[in-house]
Order: sequence, then C-alpha cells, then structure tokens
Amino acid sequence: MNPRTILITGAETAAGAHILRMLKRQVERIYVLAEVDAEVDSHENNARVCDASTAPETQPLVLRGSLSQPRLGLDERAFEAVSAEVDTIFNCAEGTVFDRDLAKARARNVEPVRSLIEMLEKARDARLVHLSTTWVCGTKRGLFTEFDLACQQGFYNAYEQSKYEAEYLLRKSSVSERVIIVRRSLTVDMSLFVHEAGVKTFESLLASLQTMPRIAVLGDSRARIDVIPVEYLAAATVALAGTSSAMGRTVHVVAGWNKSWTLGDLVERIRGRVSNSRVYYWPGPFGAAVRLIAGLSFGRLLILPRFPAALPYLRQRCVFDDYLATHLLEPVGLKCPAPETFWNDRISAPSKQESAVAASFSP
Repeated sequence: MNPRTILITGAETAAGAHILRMLKRQVERIYVLAEVDAEVDSHENNARVCDASTAPETQPLVLRGSLSQPRLGLDERAFEAVSAEVDTIFNCAEGTVFDRDLAKARARNVEPVRSLIEMLEKARDARLVHLSTTWVCGTKRGLFTEFDLACQQGFYNAYEQSKYEAEYLLRKSSVSERVIIVRRSLTVDMSLFVHEAGVKTFESLLASLQTMPRIAVLGDSRARIDVIPVEYLAAATVALAGTSSAMGRTVHVVAGWNKSWTLGDLVERIRGRVSNSRVYYWPGPFGAAVRLIAGLSFGRLLILPRFPAALPYLRQRCVFDDYLATHLLEPVGLKCPAPETFWNDRISAPSKQESAVAASFSP
C-alpha cells in the first residue's frame, strides 16, 4: 500500500523530521499535528485546515491541537475531516523525561493513543504506525523478542511504563490488526546532529574522554549498547508502513546482537582515538562511595553517568531480536548498517564544537 494522505505527530523529533522529509516526496497530502501555542485559537486553526483544499499538496498542513486532549485537541469538525481523508498515521510524538511522574508521562504517551484508536475506528481503511521503544522491556534480562510485551517486568521510570501501557492499549484495541508497532533502540542522527529530549549519557562520555584523565563509569562493561542511525529508523518505518505483512505486528528496528557493542567496546574505541583517559567500571551499588571519592578528588575523577536516571541503561543486559525486521525489510533492500560505518567518523578527534553534539541519543 502506498499512502496518499498521512497524519504525522511528533514531526519535531529527529525521527519524525526524517520521516516527514521522506514522505513529502511520496504522498499527496500531509497533516502535521502541532501543539497549540498559548496565543493561538485552535478552533480557528482547525477550521482553516478543514478548508485547506486549495493549499499546495507538497506542503504539510498544520493542525493545531494537543496530544493530551481528547481528539488530539482538535474540534469535532476537524477531527472528522481528517479521519475521513487519512489513510496512514505516523505517531512519532512522545514525552521522554526519565522521571517517576506517571501522570505526566501518560498524558504524553498514552492519551494520544486513545485518540488515534478513535480515529482508526472512524477511518476503517487507515493504518497506524506507532513509534515505540525497546525500553518497554523494563527490568527484564536476557532476550526480549518482537513477540514479547507483558513479561512481568518492572520499570525504571514513568517513560518506560507509559510506553508499555501505550503498546498494551493498542494491542487490546479493536483496531490492533491495522497497527504496526515499531520498537527502536537508541538512535543517533549523524547528518543533522539533532538533539532530542532524553539523557545524553554517551555524548557526555565522548566529550569527557578528550579531557579527563580518570573516569569512573557506574555501569557494567558488558552491557549491550544497541545503537542505530535515525536515518535507518526513518527509512524502515516508512517501508513498514507500506508493507501489508507488517500489519498487526511489532517490529524491532535495532542493531541486534551481531551489530551492537558492549559498553566496554564502545569506550575502548572512543578512548583509543581521542584520549589516554583511564576508565574504571563500578557496579551501581558502589555509586555513593565512588561519588564521595570523586568529590574529594578536586576534579581529577569524573563520574558517568552524570544523571542518576541513566544508571539502568549502563547496566542493562537485555538483548533485542530482529527476526521480523530482517524478514520484512531485507527484501526491500534495508539492512541495519554495522556500527563502524556511522561511529568511526564521529569518534575521530572531534573538534570542541562537535563534541557538544557528537552523539545525540534518544531512549
């Protein structure tokens, strides 16, 4: 199926921006949902969108709404008009703050899904591509497959739990067979250096290895760091949207075991190119003691991660399979690149300016 009219949420994110750029060359009409500014009357803007048939089809039509409100914050007329026209929805919007405010996380990550389910119930021939995350695995260890969801796992933060709840809601809905869930791992934008909300743990690591003589990493050197280019994620998401056999499936767009690195491997590759820093790994329970030592070192010992919320992701031993992704994407010529192809240029003695944006990750 080749989409003709799409709705995209989260076009301001790195993944959403790449998807939007790809689709502008492929589809007849694009609706982009944008959050309403305090000074903007959404009712008036929605009315303009309903009457936008004379607008250039190559230019996105902006819908002013609110993800956390019923009907995406659109008035009933605008919601009905878009539902009658759209054939593919890309849900790229999300809240990525790693805290324990579950109410706020649900407002950003679960409530929009309720509205999109309602839209699919009205648009009976439409499909939804929902961008999720492999971190719905939560505290699970070992292999987490594309067929797994509820594994009695706990969650490190409200972000993970709300993304899990969004998936659960979609899979229990009456429109599940028209929903494609794309779980992605960490993403890095190597062309635009786009910053997304989230913890820049590895960006901090790269910059710090250039200047600090001693670094204490509160993590496991054997933890798997599964990273993919956001360009690959966008291309895979668009390809899956047009693949009938992906309907009703959950697909892992990840590097997988063969193309992921351990934290120790990543540190050694970076360190060998940009610095002679000494790196020490400490298990999480020793964090308080190590931080005390660092405080007495007069700046000679750096603690990573700097943000406590990132601690679980330097100890995570979960591995993600990509069985369905390989089966669905390789026939159309899409393969996840080896990490060397998108890491080597970035870890070759970056300049001071580049080090600030050297590796932008999103969970």
